[in-house]
Amino acid sequence: MTQRKYFFVLGRNPGLSLLEIDAALSSAVSLASASLAIAVANGSLDDARLALSRLGGTIKIGFCAAEVDTMPLTSKVCVKSITDWIARTCSNDKKLTLGLSVYSLARHAKLTYGTRDIQSLGISIKKELREKGYSVRVVLPQKGIALTSVQVAKNKLTERPCMEVVLIVDGENIQIGITQAVQEFESYSYRDWQRPSKEAARGMLPPKLAQIMINLAARGVTSDAKILDPFCGSGTVTQEALLMGYENAHASDNDPKAVEQTQKNLDWLFGKKKNEQSLLILADAARLNEYYPAHSFDAIVTEPYLGPLYTKPPKEHALRKTIHELGILYRAFLKKAKTVLKESGRVCMVWPVWILFGEHVFLPLESELTELGFHNVTIPEDFPFPIPERTARDTILVARPDSVVARELIVLEPRR
Repeated sequence: MTQRKYFFVLGRNPGLSLLEIDAALSSAVSLASASLAIAVANGSLDDARLALSRLGGTIKIGFCAAEVDTMPLTSKVCVKSITDWIARTCSNDKKLTLGLSVYSLARHAKLTYGTRDIQSLGISIKKELREKGYSVRVVLPQKGIALTSVQVAKNKLTERPCMEVVLIVDGENIQIGITQAVQEFESYSYRDWQRPSKEAARGMLPPKLAQIMINLAARGVTSDAKILDPFCGSGTVTQEALLMGYENAHASDNDPKAVEQTQKNLDWLFGKKKNEQSLLILADAARLNEYYPAHSFDAIVTEPYLGPLYTKPPKEHALRKTIHELGILYRAFLKKAKTVLKESGRVCMVWPVWILFGEHVFLPLESELTELGFHNVTIPEDFPFPIPERTARDTILVARPDSVVARELIVLEPRR
């Protein structure tokens, strides 16, 4: 199969996006370089759209088609190089709709270009192409220097004769890419907000984050792998696992209402017929060995109860009580999780982090992992790319602005 250079436009948690790409696509591509905006990888993807549909942390996927060394980006020489490449690529399409986005592979130095520079570049490219006999409509960023996935999708820029031209600035060189697929934002929104049963008190794990967690836990497994969410809540992990092709996606909860809500959501999304033989049961996560065979799961992916949904910083005594209670719950779960997880399996779970006046309060459980029979593998050793969400405990912090309770994402493997 032909080897290519691909680009991946990263989501709002770029370090987590890179870890997901590394875990989910390691058999197909190898990451070569990355910034906090974009990554470039070498390899071969059978279907970019399918690959993107399984990645919760990636916004766009495309391939790098050419490279020019005519910096600066807005110079006449550079405009001519880009225009000549477009003319060669689209020689049979004299009526074009082009989108234009710019990204940088520089890890630290920021591009000095702004929205007006990119708009000016687009206008210059349009003028040059018209002089070559093309009828051209150009879609340009209205904010920043790159088109959003919404703009790309609405203008059908992944369907010929439309095209999003992605300019990746790499030192003195510019890689020219073509976007093959963008994240299906409407589908994620539909699954997140339109499902019939949802309850904030049980947590609202976003489908994108659920996908990322599945990919981190199910690294290297095949589609027949058995995946378990033992705190299923309203069923987000299960629905995403099924959509990703894992038909052996099991779910359980010790709350009958949660089991009912999960079943209702799965029936809504897939239809009752698909779920006639449901892999959903009422079960206590602290007694998993009583419900499931020993060492039967390839991956356990879950967001357990995270404690009260504080909207303002809690009192010290209230937080101490929450930490104590969650510690008991999580220890009991992890002890039994090890008994039903394969020796080669992984657990990916969320722990709460409380943000109190700018300070982060972590659950004091990481130091007990050895005793519980696990070790932390969230970030691979010698991972060479930037992870701004990395904590001092080598976990990943996922937080929304102004939130009181954030998520700490951790991946565990059994100690052998």
